[in-house]
Amino acid sequence: MSKRNRLQCIRIFLWIATVLWMTVIFLFSAQSGSESSALSGSITQWLVRLFSFRPFSAGDYSSEQIEFFVRKLAHF
Repeated sequence: MSKRNRLQCIRIFLWIATVLWMTVIFLFSAQSGSESSALSGSITQWLVRLFSFRPFSAGDYSSEQIEFFVRKLAHF
């Protein structure tokens, strides 16, 4: 494959990735508050289970604090 063809493939891939990411942002933005809260709640529960055996365990924090962090991280 020539360098020109490879650059063209990379350019097409980047455009497809951009459009897909725009779609993800749109779909998450279109969620209602209750849907968004349910999603972040399930992610919070998963994180609590994942880090429950670590030295700085998720048990040191309330679920509201963890969910607040998850929601802010999602916006970031």
